[in-house]
Amino acid sequence: MDVQERKSPIANKLALVCALAMAAGTFASDVSLGDASGKPSAMYKTLDSIQEADALAKIPVLLEMAEWMTMFFDGAYRSILANSIPEELMQNHPFAMVAEILGRALSEIKSLRGTGDLGPDGDKLIFTIAEARYKADRNANLIRQMTIEPCVFESSIDRNGLISMAKLARRADIASNA
Repeated sequence: MDVQERKSPIANKLALVCALAMAAGTFASDVSLGDASGKPSAMYKTLDSIQEADALAKIPVLLEMAEWMTMFFDGAYRSILANSIPEELMQNHPFAMVAEILGRALSEIKSLRGTGDLGPDGDKLIFTIAEARYKADRNANLIRQMTIEPCVFESSIDRNGLISMAKLARRADIASNA
């Protein structure tokens, strides 16, 4: 006989968010960036399973993990700007993947913002996951800008003619709004 466990939609969403948060945290914590350490390993043990009865009780742990990731990404950003990241890590960084994972987690619970379904810390959790996703994406973009050579486009456009066209367009815009 096949017995299926039935969970509420909130518990299902939080179970997925827990799994995604654990994956994102694992990818992030695999990177050693000097001052951006101190992964709270107890969070993984707390998030390893989720039952309907304690689904909302996991939110403070998820919030703690998202806050840790946010601080980690800030430390990583400072290290990237200081150019103290090994070249190998710059080429094989996890930030884009982590941003994608956190974006997926966010899409699961964003619709619950302001409903109270996630309890008193639900909106804070949504905001903190969004902030962590933003910072992971910011780090990925900074690394991309630092490692990819820009394409140079050479043109024979008359610079003075281009400036004259811009001035004419500005005057036309001002005249049409007057």
